[in-house]
Amino acid sequence: RMAPNKPVFLVGNSLGANILTKYLGEEGLAGTLPTCVSGAASLGNPLIINSSLVKFPFSVLMALGIKKIYLENWKSVNAMKHSYHQHALRKSLLS
Repeated sequence: RMAPNKPVFLVGNSLGANILTKYLGEEGLAGTLPTCVSGAASLGNPLIINSSLVKFPFSVLMALGIKKIYLENWKSVNAMKHSYHQHALRKSLLS
C-alpha cells in the first residue's frame, strides 16, 4: 500500500505504453485522473501491431475497437486522402 498523498510516476512499455497513453488521455480529458499521478513515460509504443502475433479472441476485439474509433471519427478519417490511410480504413472496416 502506498502512503496517502505520495506522488506516482507511471511508466508503460510496448503495448503497455499504448494502454497507459489511452488511460492518461481519457482520464485527463474527463477530469478523473487521480491527483497523485505526477507524470508518466510512454516507452516503445508499437505503431504497427503485427496481426500475425495477435491471436483470437484479441484480434477480433482489437479490430472492433479500431472500427468503433473510425466510425466515431468518420468525418475526420474520411478527409484523410493518403493511400495508406484509405488502405487502413478499408482493412479495418472489412475485418
